[in-house]
Amino acid sequence: MNTLLSSHSTDVHAIYEVFFHHLADMAEYRLYATGHVHRVADNAKKLAQYMGLDTQTTERLYLASLLHDVGKVAIPRELLLKPDPLSFEERICMQQHTIVGEQLIEEWSLSLIHHLPEPLLFQYAKQIARSHHENMDGSGYPDGLVGEAIPLHARIVKVADVLDALQSKRTYKEAWLWTDTLEELERLSGVTLDARVVEWVMRHPERFRRRTS
Repeated sequence: MNTLLSSHSTDVHAIYEVFFHHLADMAEYRLYATGHVHRVADNAKKLAQYMGLDTQTTERLYLASLLHDVGKVAIPRELLLKPDPLSFEERICMQQHTIVGEQLIEEWSLSLIHHLPEPLLFQYAKQIARSHHENMDGSGYPDGLVGEAIPLHARIVKVADVLDALQSKRTYKEAWLWTDTLEELERLSGVTLDARVVEWVMRHPERFRRRTS
């Protein structure tokens, strides 16, 4: 019986792995086409491993991280690619991607969960989509959560997201130098970013440095 249950669990995970990767590829094509979504998930997985999360939790976190920005599919593309600073109204619109992402994942989970039960995976994905722009000091969005009220998975993805964003060229900025990226992470540690997560980047910096061809 245990073998059958284990086999079923493995099959469900494999199905969701394909499903989440397809959704991530859709979002990536729509938003960046630079690999950002996958790099964030890869870095979140490394951070989870360094922090001692168990294997199943780490794998769920990795897949859930792929959908951290999926809500941006509902944001006008010209806004996503705007090279100039966003107006107040545009920032409010952009911030809605966290709520939209959570809603999309909830709809997908309701369609699939009875046939392919994996409630923790969808729970992580919803938490990450909604809360990965929350700040430790309460200045983030959409809920203004403070410190450990922010789900751990979202705090991990926040660091992974900032780490890749700083090292990436965008329409509104150039890629930062690696030394400047580390200095910025240290500056944000304990303010907007969870210091315990940032610590693992500082302990193993070369594992998180972008390699350019």
